[in-house]
Amino acid sequence: MENVIRRADKEDISDILLLLEDILKVHNKIRPDIFKECGYKYNSAELENILVDPDAPVFVYEMNGRVVGHAFCKMIKTPESPAKLPRKILFIDDLAVLEKYRGAGIGTALYEHAKKYAKESGCSSVTLHVWNGNETAIRFYEKLGLKPQQFVMEDCFD
Repeated sequence: MENVIRRADKEDISDILLLLEDILKVHNKIRPDIFKECGYKYNSAELENILVDPDAPVFVYEMNGRVVGHAFCKMIKTPESPAKLPRKILFIDDLAVLEKYRGAGIGTALYEHAKKYAKESGCSSVTLHVWNGNETAIRFYEKLGLKPQQFVMEDCFD
């Protein structure tokens, strides 16, 4: 079998849940004050709804019949305002690769696939969020050519 990137479908939900649990552990290490040690960003029913949403494509990287990476995307259209131009962007809500497959080019392939999809869909850019402290992800995205757009600041009260 060959490796392929394709739109996710219902049969991929169990593999996607494993990826979501895997990435939650990364976020928990960075921000245990926000993220639980285990769980899922979405449950199976929510995933079923997301997978049929035409404005929220989920791309999966399938290796030898198994999903080992995903990219959850959302098409965002902002109208013109007195201060801003109208925009259409592809927001990558979640890009994850199973830990044992990281460093093999899968994340890069998923990002490039999403970027190509964005261009073909008439988007002006691709955006995403990275948690401060996730230095591996920050370096990965910088290597792909992404640059900071804005920063979210916080003042925590323990």
